[in-house]
Amino acid sequence: MSEIEGDAAERHDPQITSPRPWSERSNTVGILPGGTTFQVDCLVQILGQLPAARESNLLITTAMGEAIETSADELCRRQLSPMGIVVRIGEAWHPTAFSRQWFINTSNGSALAVHLHNQCKFIGELLNEVGDNTTQADLLRAARSKYVLSWEKQDPIRRRLAWLRSLGMVEIWGRKIVLTESGSTLLAKLTLATSEEAAGQSMSDPKANSAVQKASTVVLERLLAITPSSLINRKEPIGYIPRGANRSASGSVATRLTALEGLRKAVGLIDVGATVDEFRDSADRELGVGAGSFNSMLHSLRHLDFIELIAYNKYGPTELAYACLAVGREADLIRFLHSKFAFIGELLEASRDLVSTSQLLAIARSRYQFSGENSEIRTRVALLADCGFLERFDKSRSRLTALGEELLSELPLQESSLVPTSSNGAAADDPESEERDPSMVATEDILNRLQTFGTIGSRDKEFEIAVRDAFEMLGLRAKHISGQSDTDVLVTADLPADSRYSAIIEVKSTSQGSVPEGQINFEAIKRHRKRNAASYAAVVGVKFPKSVMESAASNGMAVITIEDLSSLLQEHSRTPLTLHQLRNAFDPSLTNLSGLQESADSLKNDLALTAAIISVLQSEATEDDPEARGSASPANLRFALRSTDLPFRPTSEQIVAKLNLLTHPTISAAREVRGENREILYAIADDPRNIARRLRALADQIEVFASREDD
Repeated sequence: MSEIEGDAAERHDPQITSPRPWSERSNTVGILPGGTTFQVDCLVQILGQLPAARESNLLITTAMGEAIETSADELCRRQLSPMGIVVRIGEAWHPTAFSRQWFINTSNGSALAVHLHNQCKFIGELLNEVGDNTTQADLLRAARSKYVLSWEKQDPIRRRLAWLRSLGMVEIWGRKIVLTESGSTLLAKLTLATSEEAAGQSMSDPKANSAVQKASTVVLERLLAITPSSLINRKEPIGYIPRGANRSASGSVATRLTALEGLRKAVGLIDVGATVDEFRDSADRELGVGAGSFNSMLHSLRHLDFIELIAYNKYGPTELAYACLAVGREADLIRFLHSKFAFIGELLEASRDLVSTSQLLAIARSRYQFSGENSEIRTRVALLADCGFLERFDKSRSRLTALGEELLSELPLQESSLVPTSSNGAAADDPESEERDPSMVATEDILNRLQTFGTIGSRDKEFEIAVRDAFEMLGLRAKHISGQSDTDVLVTADLPADSRYSAIIEVKSTSQGSVPEGQINFEAIKRHRKRNAASYAAVVGVKFPKSVMESAASNGMAVITIEDLSSLLQEHSRTPLTLHQLRNAFDPSLTNLSGLQESADSLKNDLALTAAIISVLQSEATEDDPEARGSASPANLRFALRSTDLPFRPTSEQIVAKLNLLTHPTISAAREVRGENREILYAIADDPRNIARRLRALADQIEVFASREDD
């Protein structure tokens, strides 16, 4: 029996919620499998199978008897959640209070239609636009001109008509849409939005509530997952947010957008899904985003986790975008940004007194090792001010509001480590003029937590989270699951399908100095591995007796001690291994992660050889030898490298491979020159410090454009 079938004794009409303000209604109306007249029947089948785990599938039988199996998470998240039909609680989808009551009497189509009107834009308004000889094109024009909906194609109209036809409110005769008697009766009941209300909505003004709204489930999960380590390891660049001309549906230029309006409008352009070309065209038309800026905007929205691929070359908003960008949910936007990006809540804390952008940048650099530029601080201030948590006094100064004070009280903040700074924000009195690498700080924090919680025996959850953070630091996508019926941690290597792999991690803490065999249920681990379709399984603990290691190997599972994992983390922080190389960590035939040592040594040699070649070329450039012209051949380099501290003798092939890398325009560390007899020689192309800065800049850009789920 489903959750809502259990309510069948309550035979009364569902409680209809009052209409939401137009600005808060969803642009999206979902579409279900089975055809345009099958929407209500399909919904009944789905509700009968709820609650359903996110990873489960739902079974639907169409009117033609065809059986369809579809992902519960995809269908509920993308199609039903925006309409207020389902809600996600934890890792499962549940019917909303309205859906539970409506399911008891599904013949009450009027109640469902009223609910859809109250939740979604242009439902009753569509019915009101139906007259003599009305077509879908007419309805699209009305949506754009009267209700300022920036729809380009008829798909949003078709979706609404599918539900209204299935509910018996309209019929379609050829190309003409006709209102039925039921539709006319329904229309008389509805409170319709006026075109003035729709056109005059302000997307930037938060609701004038005296209290900060409670966090939605999807955002609350991110807040609860924050740890001291994750705060230190947050990303810095938010990226490009369109702020160009705000054009109305008719194409006329209105006003310049705020940062918050820019985010909302950019995501709203693909509310029903759009190909890259369609998105580019609408961004140019509606936002004034040219071809040169479009890719930056696309990468930023993906980096923000606000859009995702929903089909080949087609993007749509994420569940997170709906949670954060709805009007009235400004607090959720800032909560999410704080969980993912550095110096968000910390900026609020630093703004208790009137403070300028340049002062905020100095605070960010000195106290939180922030390496971003002034533009990143301005973006943060703009979003916080748009959401009502900062108030501006002039172009450069702002201060915390009462609403900001309330939100700040619930945000876990990164610990401040004050370092005296010079006027430009750089660390002062530092003999090496280098700030401490935040990733090293994060690594040390994880190492401490592994050792502390792994040997207590009563802090299982903290140990599991530390293990998750350790594998995430290695570059794997790591998820803390826990629970008796599932694994503790699931890690995935986000590689192409032919080389992708995943592993379940069973985490065992103990105060006994060694994990006893009785604490490990190998059969349960096998079930967990099958449940998650994982490629590998591993057990992590402080130490393991020989019997456990033998049993694990015979069951095809790797055993990883805290000492081995800590050593791997320390090695990885200096010379990061690739995801392909890290696969060996889960090989049950290898002990003490021995399969990774050769890879680590090879990588260290590669990096050392590259640096040594730059050093030799720099030395050649400073020598006063008019014949050599400050250059060297690969053979000369091989000879010269013998006098360096390299731990190995490189081959000619290895040297040439590194020279090919260093002469690439992106690196620009070396250049080819012609010697006598047209021999190819190599010379330094830039100061080594500039080369290092360029590589760091490349690393920063990779961080900006990387698009990977972090939760």
